[in-house]
Amino acid sequence: MGDRDINDRIINCEKIQYRQSDFPVSYHYDTVGKAKNAQSGLANWHEEIEILYFTEGEAELYVNLEGHHVKAGDVIFLYPYWLHRTVNLTPLCRYHCLLIHPSFIGFSHEATTDFLISSSDAIRQNVWRIVSEMREAQPGYQTVVFGEINALIGRFSRCPEVSESYAVPDPQLDSMRQVLRYIRTNYNQKITVADICNLVHLSPSYFSQCFSRIMGCSLMVYLNRMRCEKAYQMISSTSLSIMECALECGFSNKSYFTRKFREIYHILPSDVRTQRKK
Repeated sequence: MGDRDINDRIINCEKIQYRQSDFPVSYHYDTVGKAKNAQSGLANWHEEIEILYFTEGEAELYVNLEGHHVKAGDVIFLYPYWLHRTVNLTPLCRYHCLLIHPSFIGFSHEATTDFLISSSDAIRQNVWRIVSEMREAQPGYQTVVFGEINALIGRFSRCPEVSESYAVPDPQLDSMRQVLRYIRTNYNQKITVADICNLVHLSPSYFSQCFSRIMGCSLMVYLNRMRCEKAYQMISSTSLSIMECALECGFSNKSYFTRKFREIYHILPSDVRTQRKK
């Protein structure tokens, strides 16, 4: 991987927001599938190391263009900058997700594989200790997490139960990264296929084919999921009306927004606010 390629990926990658700038570690617990509040499984990439610990169900984990079967008990180590998404194979798939900036632990390994996978008890216990510390956030937990992350990476590098997975390089991936960056920046504006095609210099038919192959859905489906995801966050964290949230996220019609929101999260937008009040 050349310096120019790395710089291009840094410019176009998704930026993670941390609670503390001097502690660049983020944690969340995700549910993918047909359930209330489930995530949409959108493709993403970033400059962080990502560690996934699957606790329920089975899924197809797409890294760049290759799909890999993962199941409850698996721990996945994803290198920075790889485009990835999770598609549930069972009705529900749940996993812990840790995002760690490489600078936090001095990680500078240049990936020759797409990800590492392990079902080692020692690695699972290591991840769970990190998760527990992140959840409880007791005084001094940052120091404990730092030590546990270094221990985890050390175990991944030498554990005999760790297997490596490879994906076939594809020049279309960089175009799709550029498209995702554009969507994440302009999701609240009117976006057309013509806009995107002008951005990446592809014909509409070829672009639609590439996007569907890499993202697993059409541009409009992806855009609606992105907008609903942002609207969910706004409804959960602000006092704006449902319609105001919809408008802020690029929807101009409330009934259309409600229908798409319910298709993705299996609840009404108003239910999100009701749950927050409770």
